Amino acid sequence: MKILKYLFIFAFMAGSVHPGSVEAFADNKTVSNRIENLYDKFGENIKINFDEAQSTLGQLKELEPFFTKDQKDRVYIRHAAMLGFQGRHAERVKLVNSYIGDVTDPDMKVRFLSQLTGSYSSLGDYENAISTMRESESLTPKLKTVKGIAASLQGSINLLRTLKAYDEALVFANKMLELPANPKSPGERCLAILDTVELNFLRGDVQHARSLLPEADATCKVIGLTLYAQILEALSTIDLINSGNYDKGIQLGVPLTTRFDLLNHRSEYRMRLEDSLAKAFLAKGDLKSAEKYAGVAFQHAKSAQVVELIETTAETMATIKERQANSKDALNYLKTAFEYRKRRTTDDLQKSIAYQRAKLNTESKTAQLSELENKIRGMVAKSELDSKDKQLQLWIIIILGTLLTLSTTATILLIKQKRKLVKAEQIDQHTNVFARSYFIEAATAAVKYRRSSVGIILLHLDHFKKLNEAFGLSVGDNILAGVCSKIKEQLGPGDLIGRLDSDELGICLVGNEETTHAMAERCRQAILELGADQRAPDFKLTASIGIATVDTKGLTTFLETFNAARDGLSIAKSSGGNCVCSNR
Repeated sequence: MKILKYLFIFAFMAGSVHPGSVEAFADNKTVSNRIENLYDKFGENIKINFDEAQSTLGQLKELEPFFTKDQKDRVYIRHAAMLGFQGRHAERVKLVNSYIGDVTDPDMKVRFLSQLTGSYSSLGDYENAISTMRESESLTPKLKTVKGIAASLQGSINLLRTLKAYDEALVFANKMLELPANPKSPGERCLAILDTVELNFLRGDVQHARSLLPEADATCKVIGLTLYAQILEALSTIDLINSGNYDKGIQLGVPLTTRFDLLNHRSEYRMRLEDSLAKAFLAKGDLKSAEKYAGVAFQHAKSAQVVELIETTAETMATIKERQANSKDALNYLKTAFEYRKRRTTDDLQKSIAYQRAKLNTESKTAQLSELENKIRGMVAKSELDSKDKQLQLWIIIILGTLLTLSTTATILLIKQKRKLVKAEQIDQHTNVFARSYFIEAATAAVKYRRSSVGIILLHLDHFKKLNEAFGLSVGDNILAGVCSKIKEQLGPGDLIGRLDSDELGICLVGNEETTHAMAERCRQAILELGADQRAPDFKLTASIGIATVDTKGLTTFLETFNAARDGLSIAKSSGGNCVCSNR
Protein backbone atom coordinates (compact mmCIF):
# COMPACT_ATOMS: atom_id res chain seq x y z
CA MET A 1 0.00 0.00 0.00
CA LYS A 2 2.86 2.41 0.78
CA ILE A 3 4.40 1.72 -2.63
CA LEU A 4 1.05 2.55 -4.32
CA LYS A 5 0.81 5.76 -2.27
CA TYR A 6 4.29 6.90 -3.35
CA LEU A 7 3.57 6.00 -6.97
CA PHE A 8 0.37 8.07 -6.82
CA ILE A 9 2.17 11.10 -5.39
CA PHE A 10 4.92 10.82 -7.98
CA ALA A 11 2.37 10.51 -10.82
CA PHE A 12 0.41 13.46 -9.44
CA MET A 13 3.47 15.68 -9.25
CA ALA A 14 4.69 14.64 -12.68
CA GLY A 15 1.33 15.44 -14.23
CA SER A 16 0.75 18.80 -12.54
CA VAL A 17 4.10 20.60 -12.80
CA HIS A 18 6.47 21.64 -15.52
CA PRO A 19 9.18 19.18 -16.61
CA GLY A 20 12.31 19.40 -14.55
CA SER A 21 10.54 20.65 -11.42
CA VAL A 22 9.93 17.31 -9.67
CA GLU A 23 12.85 17.97 -7.34
CA ALA A 24 11.33 21.32 -6.37
CA PHE A 25 7.99 19.73 -5.51
CA ALA A 26 9.71 17.09 -3.51
CA ASP A 27 10.71 19.86 -1.17
CA ASN A 28 7.76 20.32 1.22
CA LYS A 29 8.58 23.97 1.74
CA THR A 30 8.48 24.62 -2.01
CA VAL A 31 5.10 22.88 -2.26
CA SER A 32 3.75 24.93 0.64
CA ASN A 33 5.01 28.16 -0.91
CA ARG A 34 3.36 27.23 -4.21
CA ILE A 35 0.06 26.65 -2.39
CA GLU A 36 0.33 29.96 -0.54
CA ASN A 37 1.12 31.86 -3.75
CA LEU A 38 -1.88 30.34 -5.50
CA TYR A 39 -4.06 31.04 -2.45
CA ASP A 40 -3.05 34.71 -2.52
CA LYS A 41 -3.67 34.84 -6.27
CA PHE A 42 -7.08 33.22 -5.73
CA GLY A 43 -7.98 35.95 -3.23
CA GLU A 44 -6.89 38.70 -5.60
CA ASN A 45 -8.79 37.16 -8.53
CA ILE A 46 -12.01 37.02 -6.49
CA LYS A 47 -11.81 40.81 -6.20
CA ILE A 48 -11.53 41.39 -9.95
CA ASN A 49 -12.49 38.39 -12.09
CA PHE A 50 -14.35 35.24 -11.10
CA ASP A 51 -13.28 33.36 -14.24
CA GLU A 52 -9.63 33.85 -13.28
CA ALA A 53 -10.48 32.91 -9.70
CA GLN A 54 -12.07 29.66 -10.91
CA SER A 55 -8.94 28.84 -12.91
CA THR A 56 -6.67 29.50 -9.92
CA LEU A 57 -8.95 27.43 -7.68
CA GLY A 58 -8.56 24.53 -10.11
CA GLN A 59 -4.78 24.76 -9.73
CA LEU A 60 -5.15 24.81 -5.96
CA LYS A 61 -7.41 21.76 -5.96
CA GLU A 62 -4.76 19.83 -7.87
CA LEU A 63 -2.44 20.42 -4.91
CA GLU A 64 -5.01 19.43 -2.26
CA PRO A 65 -3.18 16.19 -1.27
CA PHE A 66 -0.35 18.44 -0.05
CA PHE A 67 -2.53 20.89 1.94
CA THR A 68 -1.94 21.36 5.63
CA LYS A 69 -5.11 21.45 7.76
CA ASP A 70 -4.92 25.24 7.96
CA GLN A 71 -4.46 25.59 4.20
CA LYS A 72 -7.39 23.31 3.51
CA ASP A 73 -9.63 25.31 5.86
CA ARG A 74 -8.65 28.59 4.22
CA VAL A 75 -9.08 27.36 0.63
CA TYR A 76 -12.52 25.90 1.36
CA ILE A 77 -13.76 29.03 3.14
CA ARG A 78 -12.58 31.23 0.29
CA HIS A 79 -14.19 28.91 -2.25
CA ALA A 80 -17.47 29.10 -0.28
CA ALA A 81 -17.28 32.89 -0.21
CA MET A 82 -16.80 33.02 -3.97
CA LEU A 83 -19.87 30.84 -4.54
CA GLY A 84 -21.85 33.18 -2.31
CA PHE A 85 -20.73 36.26 -4.26
CA GLN A 86 -21.86 34.54 -7.45
CA GLY A 87 -25.27 33.66 -6.03
CA ARG A 88 -24.56 29.92 -6.29
CA HIS A 89 -26.08 29.21 -2.90
CA ALA A 90 -27.09 25.56 -3.37
CA GLU A 91 -23.50 24.76 -4.39
CA ARG A 92 -22.19 26.68 -1.39
CA VAL A 93 -24.42 24.72 1.01
CA LYS A 94 -23.24 21.43 -0.50
CA LEU A 95 -19.57 22.46 -0.30
CA VAL A 96 -19.73 23.68 3.30
CA ASN A 97 -21.75 20.73 4.58
CA SER A 98 -19.30 18.32 2.94
CA TYR A 99 -16.42 19.85 4.88
CA ILE A 100 -17.61 21.55 8.07
CA GLY A 101 -17.49 18.29 10.05
CA ASP A 102 -13.70 18.36 9.71
CA VAL A 103 -13.39 21.92 11.07
CA THR A 104 -12.20 21.95 14.68
CA ASP A 105 -11.11 25.57 15.25
CA PRO A 106 -14.11 27.61 16.60
CA ASP A 107 -13.06 30.80 14.81
CA MET A 108 -12.89 28.98 11.49
CA LYS A 109 -16.11 27.10 12.17
CA VAL A 110 -18.18 30.26 12.69
CA ARG A 111 -16.87 31.50 9.35
CA PHE A 112 -18.23 28.38 7.66
CA LEU A 113 -21.49 28.69 9.62
CA SER A 114 -21.80 32.30 8.43
CA GLN A 115 -21.51 31.08 4.84
CA LEU A 116 -24.23 28.51 5.52
CA THR A 117 -26.54 31.05 7.16
CA GLY A 118 -26.30 33.36 4.15
CA SER A 119 -27.01 30.59 1.65
CA TYR A 120 -29.89 29.06 3.62
CA SER A 121 -31.44 32.54 3.84
CA SER A 122 -31.05 33.10 0.09
CA LEU A 123 -32.57 29.69 -0.65
CA GLY A 124 -35.58 30.36 1.57
CA ASP A 125 -34.67 27.63 4.07
CA TYR A 126 -35.27 29.85 7.08
CA GLU A 127 -35.50 27.04 9.63
CA ASN A 128 -31.98 25.88 8.78
CA ALA A 129 -30.75 29.48 8.57
CA ILE A 130 -31.94 30.24 12.10
CA SER A 131 -30.62 26.93 13.41
CA THR A 132 -27.21 27.65 11.86
CA MET A 133 -27.16 31.17 13.29
CA ARG A 134 -27.89 29.81 16.76
CA GLU A 135 -25.11 27.23 16.39
CA SER A 136 -22.74 30.07 15.52
CA GLU A 137 -23.93 32.07 18.55
CA SER A 138 -23.22 29.09 20.81
CA LEU A 139 -19.56 29.23 19.78
CA THR A 140 -19.17 32.90 20.75
CA PRO A 141 -17.51 32.20 24.15
CA LYS A 142 -14.82 30.16 22.37
CA LEU A 143 -13.87 32.76 19.77
CA LYS A 144 -10.35 34.22 19.94
CA THR A 145 -9.98 36.39 16.83
CA VAL A 146 -11.59 39.47 15.35
CA LYS A 147 -12.16 37.52 12.12
CA GLY A 148 -14.19 34.91 13.99
CA ILE A 149 -16.29 37.52 15.79
CA ALA A 150 -16.89 39.37 12.50
CA ALA A 151 -18.00 36.15 10.79
CA SER A 152 -20.49 35.42 13.57
CA LEU A 153 -21.89 38.96 13.37
CA GLN A 154 -22.11 38.81 9.58
CA GLY A 155 -24.08 35.57 9.71
CA SER A 156 -26.67 37.25 11.96
CA ILE A 157 -26.78 40.31 9.67
CA ASN A 158 -27.42 38.14 6.61
CA LEU A 159 -30.31 36.34 8.24
CA LEU A 160 -31.96 39.38 9.84
CA ARG A 161 -31.72 41.30 6.55
CA THR A 162 -33.47 38.45 4.76
CA LEU A 163 -36.15 38.41 7.47
CA LYS A 164 -36.50 42.19 6.88
CA ALA A 165 -35.57 42.89 10.50
CA TYR A 166 -33.43 45.82 9.35
CA ASP A 167 -33.21 47.68 12.66
CA GLU A 168 -31.98 44.54 14.41
CA ALA A 169 -29.52 43.76 11.61
CA LEU A 170 -28.16 47.29 11.87
CA VAL A 171 -27.25 46.68 15.51
CA PHE A 172 -24.92 43.86 14.42
CA ALA A 173 -23.53 45.93 11.53
CA ASN A 174 -22.62 48.70 13.97
CA LYS A 175 -20.92 46.09 16.18
CA MET A 176 -18.83 45.06 13.19
CA LEU A 177 -17.80 48.69 12.69
CA GLU A 178 -16.62 48.79 16.30
CA LEU A 179 -14.24 45.86 15.84
CA PRO A 180 -10.53 46.72 15.91
CA ALA A 181 -8.83 46.96 12.51
CA ASN A 182 -7.45 43.70 11.18
CA PRO A 183 -4.52 44.36 8.79
CA LYS A 184 -4.65 40.76 7.56
CA SER A 185 -8.29 41.09 6.55
CA PRO A 186 -9.11 44.72 5.67
CA GLY A 187 -12.20 43.62 3.81
CA GLU A 188 -14.06 43.19 7.10
CA ARG A 189 -14.40 46.94 7.63
CA CYS A 190 -15.43 47.46 4.02
CA LEU A 191 -18.13 44.79 4.40
CA ALA A 192 -19.26 46.28 7.72
CA ILE A 193 -19.77 49.74 6.26
CA LEU A 194 -21.39 48.28 3.15
CA ASP A 195 -23.89 46.51 5.41
CA THR A 196 -24.53 49.75 7.30
CA VAL A 197 -25.16 51.73 4.10
CA GLU A 198 -27.52 49.16 2.61
CA LEU A 199 -29.45 48.57 5.84
CA ASN A 200 -30.03 52.30 6.25
CA PHE A 201 -31.37 52.47 2.70
CA LEU A 202 -33.62 49.47 3.39
CA ARG A 203 -34.99 50.86 6.65
CA GLY A 204 -35.81 54.18 4.98
CA ASP A 205 -33.09 56.35 6.52
CA VAL A 206 -31.92 57.55 3.10
CA GLN A 207 -30.13 60.65 4.35
CA HIS A 208 -28.00 58.67 6.80
CA ALA A 209 -27.17 56.10 4.13
CA ARG A 210 -26.09 58.87 1.75
CA SER A 211 -23.90 60.45 4.42
CA LEU A 212 -22.00 57.16 4.80
CA LEU A 213 -21.35 56.63 1.08
CA PRO A 214 -18.12 58.72 0.77
CA GLU A 215 -16.44 56.93 3.67
CA ALA A 216 -17.65 53.56 2.39
CA ASP A 217 -16.41 54.26 -1.11
CA ALA A 218 -13.00 55.36 0.13
CA THR A 219 -12.68 52.38 2.48
CA CYS A 220 -13.43 49.78 -0.18
CA LYS A 221 -11.45 51.41 -3.00
CA VAL A 222 -8.29 51.90 -0.94
CA ILE A 223 -7.96 48.19 -0.25
CA GLY A 224 -8.84 47.22 -3.81
CA LEU A 225 -12.06 45.36 -3.09
CA THR A 226 -13.57 45.91 -6.52
CA LEU A 227 -16.66 43.78 -5.87
CA TYR A 228 -17.69 45.67 -2.73
CA ALA A 229 -16.87 49.00 -4.40
CA GLN A 230 -19.19 48.10 -7.28
CA ILE A 231 -22.02 47.20 -4.90
CA LEU A 232 -21.65 50.56 -3.17
CA GLU A 233 -21.64 52.33 -6.53
CA ALA A 234 -24.79 50.44 -7.51
CA LEU A 235 -26.56 51.44 -4.28
CA SER A 236 -25.57 55.07 -4.83
CA THR A 237 -26.71 55.04 -8.46
CA ILE A 238 -30.06 53.44 -7.61
CA ASP A 239 -30.57 56.13 -4.98
CA LEU A 240 -29.87 58.85 -7.57
CA ILE A 241 -32.51 57.39 -9.87
CA ASN A 242 -35.04 56.93 -7.05
CA SER A 243 -34.60 60.59 -6.12
CA GLY A 244 -35.33 61.69 -9.70
CA ASN A 245 -31.76 62.43 -10.86
CA TYR A 246 -32.19 60.34 -14.01
CA ASP A 247 -29.43 61.83 -16.16
CA LYS A 248 -26.72 61.35 -13.54
CA GLY A 249 -28.05 57.89 -12.69
CA ILE A 250 -27.90 56.84 -16.34
CA GLN A 251 -24.44 58.34 -16.78
CA LEU A 252 -23.07 56.29 -13.85
CA GLY A 253 -25.26 53.21 -14.18
CA VAL A 254 -24.80 52.19 -17.81
CA PRO A 255 -21.00 51.60 -17.64
CA LEU A 256 -21.41 50.04 -14.19
CA THR A 257 -23.63 47.26 -15.59
CA THR A 258 -20.77 46.34 -17.94
CA ARG A 259 -18.33 46.13 -15.06
CA PHE A 260 -20.79 43.87 -13.24
CA ASP A 261 -20.76 41.69 -16.36
CA LEU A 262 -17.01 41.23 -15.99
CA LEU A 263 -17.02 40.46 -12.29
CA ASN A 264 -20.34 39.45 -10.80
CA HIS A 265 -22.93 38.90 -13.48
CA ARG A 266 -25.32 37.02 -11.18
CA SER A 267 -25.40 39.69 -8.49
CA GLU A 268 -28.81 40.85 -7.24
CA TYR A 269 -27.35 44.36 -7.10
CA ARG A 270 -26.78 44.24 -10.84
CA MET A 271 -30.44 43.25 -11.41
CA ARG A 272 -31.66 46.06 -9.17
CA LEU A 273 -29.42 48.50 -11.04
CA GLU A 274 -30.70 47.33 -14.44
CA ASP A 275 -34.30 47.72 -13.28
CA SER A 276 -33.56 51.22 -11.96
CA LEU A 277 -31.94 52.19 -15.27
CA ALA A 278 -35.06 50.97 -17.07
CA LYS A 279 -37.20 53.21 -14.87
CA ALA A 280 -34.85 56.15 -15.52
CA PHE A 281 -35.06 55.72 -19.29
CA LEU A 282 -38.83 55.27 -19.01
CA ALA A 283 -39.13 58.55 -17.11
CA LYS A 284 -37.16 60.27 -19.88
CA GLY A 285 -39.37 58.75 -22.58
CA ASP A 286 -36.66 56.50 -24.08
CA LEU A 287 -38.78 53.36 -24.38
CA LYS A 288 -36.20 51.44 -26.44
CA SER A 289 -33.47 51.75 -23.80
CA ALA A 290 -36.01 51.18 -21.01
CA GLU A 291 -37.10 47.92 -22.62
CA LYS A 292 -33.47 46.84 -23.09
CA TYR A 293 -32.53 47.19 -19.43
CA ALA A 294 -35.85 45.99 -18.03
CA GLY A 295 -35.68 42.95 -20.30
CA VAL A 296 -32.21 41.86 -19.17
CA ALA A 297 -33.10 42.58 -15.53
CA PHE A 298 -36.20 40.38 -15.86
CA GLN A 299 -34.23 37.55 -17.51
CA HIS A 300 -31.43 37.74 -14.95
CA ALA A 301 -33.94 37.69 -12.10
CA LYS A 302 -35.71 34.66 -13.57
CA SER A 303 -32.42 32.87 -14.17
CA ALA A 304 -31.39 33.43 -10.55
CA GLN A 305 -34.96 32.80 -9.29
CA VAL A 306 -35.02 35.93 -7.12
CA VAL A 307 -38.76 36.13 -6.47
CA GLU A 308 -38.94 39.74 -5.34
CA LEU A 309 -36.89 40.96 -8.31
CA ILE A 310 -38.94 38.92 -10.79
CA GLU A 311 -42.03 40.67 -9.46
CA THR A 312 -40.42 44.13 -9.65
CA THR A 313 -38.90 43.71 -13.12
CA ALA A 314 -42.13 42.20 -14.48
CA GLU A 315 -44.02 45.28 -13.27
CA THR A 316 -41.49 47.53 -15.01
CA MET A 317 -41.84 45.56 -18.26
CA ALA A 318 -45.64 45.77 -18.00
CA THR A 319 -45.45 49.56 -17.69
CA ILE A 320 -43.14 49.77 -20.72
CA LYS A 321 -45.39 47.54 -22.82
CA GLU A 322 -48.40 49.61 -21.77
CA ARG A 323 -46.60 52.77 -22.91
CA GLN A 324 -45.83 51.01 -26.22
CA ALA A 325 -49.56 50.25 -26.61
CA ASN A 326 -48.79 46.52 -26.50
CA SER A 327 -51.67 45.47 -24.28
CA LYS A 328 -51.18 41.73 -24.77
CA ASP A 329 -47.59 41.69 -23.54
CA ALA A 330 -48.39 44.20 -20.79
CA LEU A 331 -51.08 41.86 -19.49
CA ASN A 332 -48.75 38.85 -19.58
CA TYR A 333 -46.10 40.71 -17.56
CA LEU A 334 -48.74 41.87 -15.08
CA LYS A 335 -49.86 38.26 -14.66
CA THR A 336 -46.25 37.26 -13.98
CA ALA A 337 -45.85 40.09 -11.47
CA PHE A 338 -49.06 39.04 -9.72
CA GLU A 339 -47.95 35.39 -9.60
CA TYR A 340 -44.60 36.27 -8.04
CA ARG A 341 -46.19 38.77 -5.67
CA LYS A 342 -48.25 35.88 -4.31
CA ARG A 343 -45.07 33.82 -3.94
CA ARG A 344 -43.36 36.69 -2.15
CA THR A 345 -46.30 37.08 0.21
CA THR A 346 -46.14 33.36 0.99
CA ASP A 347 -42.38 33.61 1.46
CA ASP A 348 -42.78 36.50 3.92
CA LEU A 349 -45.28 34.41 5.87
CA GLN A 350 -42.81 31.51 5.98
CA LYS A 351 -40.15 33.87 7.32
CA SER A 352 -42.49 34.95 10.09
CA ILE A 353 -43.43 31.37 10.98
CA ALA A 354 -39.79 30.25 10.97
CA TYR A 355 -38.81 33.03 13.28
CA GLN A 356 -41.66 32.23 15.64
CA ARG A 357 -40.67 28.58 15.73
CA ALA A 358 -37.10 29.49 16.50
CA LYS A 359 -38.20 30.73 19.97
CA LEU A 360 -34.99 32.55 20.65
CA ASN A 361 -34.56 31.83 24.36
CA THR A 362 -33.48 34.67 26.63
CA GLU A 363 -32.58 32.19 29.37
CA SER A 364 -30.11 30.38 27.11
CA LYS A 365 -28.55 33.73 26.19
CA THR A 366 -28.21 34.55 29.90
CA ALA A 367 -26.47 31.22 30.50
CA GLN A 368 -24.08 31.91 27.60
CA LEU A 369 -23.41 35.37 28.97
CA SER A 370 -22.60 33.97 32.43
CA GLU A 371 -20.24 31.40 30.88
CA LEU A 372 -18.54 34.09 28.84
CA GLU A 373 -18.14 36.39 31.85
CA ASN A 374 -16.36 33.62 33.77
CA LYS A 375 -14.05 33.02 30.82
CA ILE A 376 -13.38 36.73 30.45
CA ARG A 377 -12.46 37.15 34.12
CA GLY A 378 -9.84 34.45 33.68
CA MET A 379 -8.55 36.04 30.49
CA VAL A 380 -8.28 39.48 32.10
CA ALA A 381 -6.44 38.12 35.15
CA LYS A 382 -4.03 36.22 32.91
CA SER A 383 -3.30 39.20 30.66
CA GLU A 384 -2.78 41.99 33.21
CA LEU A 385 0.85 42.32 32.17
CA ASP A 386 0.06 42.11 28.47
CA SER A 387 0.68 45.33 26.57
CA LYS A 388 -2.36 44.58 24.43
CA ASP A 389 -4.69 44.46 27.40
CA LYS A 390 -6.80 47.39 26.16
CA GLN A 391 -7.46 45.72 22.85
CA LEU A 392 -8.46 42.50 24.63
CA GLN A 393 -10.92 44.39 26.82
CA LEU A 394 -12.42 46.02 23.72
CA TRP A 395 -13.05 42.59 22.24
CA ILE A 396 -14.65 41.53 25.51
CA ILE A 397 -17.02 44.50 25.46
CA ILE A 398 -17.97 43.73 21.87
CA ILE A 399 -18.69 40.08 22.61
CA LEU A 400 -20.74 40.97 25.69
CA GLY A 401 -22.62 43.57 23.69
CA THR A 402 -23.33 41.02 20.98
CA LEU A 403 -24.88 38.54 23.39
CA LEU A 404 -26.90 41.23 25.14
CA THR A 405 -28.11 42.44 21.74
CA LEU A 406 -29.18 38.93 20.80
CA SER A 407 -31.40 38.80 23.88
CA THR A 408 -32.83 42.24 23.11
CA THR A 409 -33.36 41.28 19.46
CA ALA A 410 -35.31 38.19 20.48
CA THR A 411 -37.61 40.29 22.66
CA ILE A 412 -38.15 42.95 19.99
CA LEU A 413 -38.98 40.43 17.28
CA LEU A 414 -41.35 38.45 19.48
CA ILE A 415 -43.20 41.68 20.31
CA LYS A 416 -43.46 42.45 16.60
CA GLN A 417 -44.87 38.99 15.93
CA LYS A 418 -47.49 39.43 18.66
CA ARG A 419 -48.55 42.72 17.09
CA LYS A 420 -49.43 40.89 13.91
CA LEU A 421 -51.84 38.66 15.81
CA VAL A 422 -54.10 41.60 16.68
CA LYS A 423 -54.45 42.62 13.04
CA ALA A 424 -58.01 41.28 12.92
CA GLU A 425 -59.03 43.83 15.56
CA GLN A 426 -57.89 46.70 13.35
CA ILE A 427 -60.60 46.32 10.67
CA ASP A 428 -63.23 48.99 10.03
CA GLN A 429 -66.51 47.17 10.69
CA HIS A 430 -68.53 48.97 8.00
CA THR A 431 -66.15 48.61 5.04
CA ASN A 432 -64.02 45.56 5.94
CA VAL A 433 -60.80 47.51 5.24
CA PHE A 434 -58.16 48.61 7.75
CA ALA A 435 -59.06 51.23 10.32
CA ARG A 436 -57.16 54.51 10.18
CA SER A 437 -54.75 53.72 13.04
CA TYR A 438 -53.72 50.34 11.68
CA PHE A 439 -53.41 51.58 8.10
CA ILE A 440 -51.07 54.38 9.17
CA GLU A 441 -49.01 52.00 11.33
CA ALA A 442 -48.72 49.41 8.54
CA ALA A 443 -48.03 51.99 5.82
CA THR A 444 -45.38 53.66 7.98
CA ALA A 445 -43.67 50.27 8.38
CA ALA A 446 -43.97 49.59 4.64
CA VAL A 447 -42.15 52.86 3.88
CA LYS A 448 -39.58 52.41 6.64
CA TYR A 449 -38.62 48.86 5.61
CA ARG A 450 -39.06 49.25 1.86
CA ARG A 451 -36.80 47.58 -0.68
CA SER A 452 -38.23 49.61 -3.58
CA SER A 453 -40.44 52.64 -4.15
CA VAL A 454 -43.72 52.89 -2.21
CA GLY A 455 -46.75 54.86 -3.37
CA ILE A 456 -49.45 56.51 -1.25
CA ILE A 457 -52.92 57.19 -2.68
CA LEU A 458 -55.55 59.29 -0.88
CA LEU A 459 -59.06 58.93 -2.30
CA HIS A 460 -61.97 61.24 -1.41
CA LEU A 461 -65.52 60.45 -2.58
CA ASP A 462 -66.87 63.65 -4.10
CA HIS A 463 -69.92 65.16 -2.34
CA PHE A 464 -70.23 62.06 -0.12
CA LYS A 465 -71.30 64.10 2.91
CA LYS A 466 -74.30 65.37 0.95
CA LEU A 467 -75.24 61.75 0.22
CA ASN A 468 -75.13 60.96 3.96
CA GLU A 469 -77.29 64.00 4.71
CA ALA A 470 -79.84 63.08 2.02
CA PHE A 471 -80.08 59.31 2.47
CA GLY A 472 -78.66 58.59 5.93
CA LEU A 473 -75.39 57.22 7.34
CA SER A 474 -76.37 53.56 6.92
CA VAL A 475 -76.90 54.01 3.18
CA GLY A 476 -73.63 55.92 2.96
CA ASP A 477 -71.75 53.15 4.79
CA ASN A 478 -73.25 50.49 2.52
CA ILE A 479 -72.26 52.41 -0.60
CA LEU A 480 -68.77 53.02 0.79
CA ALA A 481 -68.44 49.28 1.51
CA GLY A 482 -69.27 48.62 -2.15
CA VAL A 483 -66.64 51.15 -3.22
CA CYS A 484 -64.03 49.48 -1.01
CA SER A 485 -64.90 46.08 -2.41
CA LYS A 486 -64.52 47.40 -5.95
CA ILE A 487 -61.17 49.03 -5.17
CA LYS A 488 -59.85 45.85 -3.55
CA GLU A 489 -60.39 44.10 -6.88
CA GLN A 490 -57.78 46.44 -8.37
CA LEU A 491 -55.17 45.88 -5.66
CA GLY A 492 -52.51 43.21 -5.33
CA PRO A 493 -52.26 40.89 -2.30
CA GLY A 494 -49.51 42.98 -0.71
CA ASP A 495 -51.25 46.36 -1.10
CA LEU A 496 -52.94 48.09 1.86
CA ILE A 497 -56.27 49.92 1.94
CA GLY A 498 -57.72 51.73 4.93
CA ARG A 499 -60.60 54.03 5.86
CA LEU A 500 -59.14 57.32 7.03
CA ASP A 501 -62.36 59.30 7.42
CA SER A 502 -66.07 58.96 6.68
CA ASP A 503 -65.49 59.76 3.01
CA GLU A 504 -61.76 59.17 2.57
CA LEU A 505 -59.70 56.07 1.84
CA GLY A 506 -55.94 55.49 1.83
CA ILE A 507 -53.95 53.03 -0.30
CA CYS A 508 -50.31 52.01 0.15
CA LEU A 509 -48.62 49.96 -2.57
CA VAL A 510 -45.20 48.97 -3.84
CA GLY A 511 -44.55 50.99 -6.99
CA ASN A 512 -42.94 54.01 -8.59
CA GLU A 513 -44.69 57.20 -9.73
CA GLU A 514 -46.08 55.63 -12.91
CA THR A 515 -47.30 52.49 -11.15
CA THR A 516 -48.96 54.55 -8.43
CA HIS A 517 -50.62 56.87 -10.94
CA ALA A 518 -51.86 53.90 -12.99
CA MET A 519 -53.35 52.30 -9.87
CA ALA A 520 -55.06 55.56 -8.88
CA GLU A 521 -56.56 55.88 -12.36
CA ARG A 522 -57.87 52.30 -12.22
CA CYS A 523 -59.50 53.02 -8.86
CA ARG A 524 -61.02 56.27 -10.16
CA GLN A 525 -62.41 54.47 -13.22
CA ALA A 526 -63.73 51.56 -11.14
CA ILE A 527 -65.67 53.97 -8.91
CA LEU A 528 -67.02 55.82 -11.93
CA GLU A 529 -68.22 52.53 -13.44
CA LEU A 530 -70.19 51.71 -10.30
CA GLY A 531 -72.75 54.26 -11.45
CA ALA A 532 -75.77 55.22 -9.38
CA ASP A 533 -76.81 53.02 -6.46
CA GLN A 534 -80.46 51.95 -6.13
CA ARG A 535 -80.40 53.21 -2.55
CA ALA A 536 -79.39 56.65 -3.82
CA PRO A 537 -80.47 56.72 -7.49
CA ASP A 538 -79.79 60.43 -7.98
CA PHE A 539 -76.21 60.24 -6.73
CA LYS A 540 -73.41 59.35 -9.15
CA LEU A 541 -70.15 58.34 -7.50
CA THR A 542 -66.87 60.02 -8.46
CA ALA A 543 -63.61 60.44 -6.59
CA SER A 544 -60.85 63.03 -6.17
CA ILE A 545 -57.47 61.34 -5.77
CA GLY A 546 -54.06 62.58 -4.60
CA ILE A 547 -50.87 60.57 -5.04
CA ALA A 548 -47.20 60.68 -3.97
CA THR A 549 -44.29 58.22 -3.95
CA VAL A 550 -41.45 57.96 -1.46
CA ASP A 551 -37.87 58.71 -2.60
CA THR A 552 -39.11 61.23 -5.19
CA LYS A 553 -39.09 65.02 -4.83
CA GLY A 554 -37.14 64.68 -1.58
CA LEU A 555 -39.76 62.48 0.14
CA THR A 556 -38.15 59.91 2.44
CA THR A 557 -40.67 59.15 5.21
CA PHE A 558 -44.29 58.03 5.35
CA LEU A 559 -45.41 61.33 6.90
CA GLU A 560 -43.75 63.40 4.17
CA THR A 561 -45.24 61.19 1.45
CA PHE A 562 -48.68 61.17 3.09
CA ASN A 563 -48.71 64.98 3.31
CA ALA A 564 -47.60 65.25 -0.33
CA ALA A 565 -50.49 62.97 -1.35
CA ARG A 566 -52.77 65.18 0.76
CA ASP A 567 -51.58 68.21 -1.25
CA GLY A 568 -52.36 66.32 -4.45
CA LEU A 569 -55.84 65.51 -3.11
CA SER A 570 -56.48 69.20 -2.41
CA ILE A 571 -55.51 70.03 -6.00
CA ALA A 572 -57.86 67.30 -7.31
CA LYS A 573 -60.76 68.63 -5.23
CA SER A 574 -60.19 72.22 -6.30
CA SER A 575 -60.06 71.05 -9.94
CA GLY A 576 -63.65 69.85 -9.72
CA GLY A 577 -63.11 66.27 -8.62
CA ASN A 578 -63.12 63.01 -10.57
CA CYS A 579 -59.38 63.26 -11.30
CA VAL A 580 -55.93 62.16 -10.11
CA CYS A 581 -53.36 64.79 -9.10
CA SER A 582 -49.91 64.94 -7.50
CA ASN A 583 -48.37 67.88 -5.64
CA ARG A 584 -46.00 68.95 -8.44
